[in-house]
Amino acid sequence: MSNSPSGSSVNFQYGSILYGKMLLPDGSHHTKFFIILNKQPKDQVIHFVFTTSQTRFYNRRSQFRSQFVKIPKGEIGVFRSETLINCTNIESSQRDILERKLQRKELKRLGILPEKYLDRIRGIIERSILIEDETKERII
Repeated sequence: MSNSPSGSSVNFQYGSILYGKMLLPDGSHHTKFFIILNKQPKDQVIHFVFTTSQTRFYNRRSQFRSQFVKIPKGEIGVFRSETLINCTNIESSQRDILERKLQRKELKRLGILPEKYLDRIRGIIERSILIEDETKERII
């Protein structure tokens, strides 16, 4: 039996790494890794950040470095190449959408991001002027 209003037992734990096809803000669908950021894992709106292994562009531009957490190649098994976590573009989805994707195996749970990276994400979010205070309250 679940405690969530949706009747689900899915727990979107802070720092969970998920992988699957997602609708991006530009309307396209891409298979992506993303990190759950909700303080309350049973919230109806789930906040997350995407990762990218397309690091060349960002590594060349120092103005972006303060917005990303870098995970070196081989540091975390699910990321096979150097990976960046974009901490200032907070995405969100309704819980039931993500739950259905998990049930249909369109999303996979791949573990929890180590605390040292979660601390860096929190710091970037806390300092960011690009993220609304209301969103910050839900995730840090």
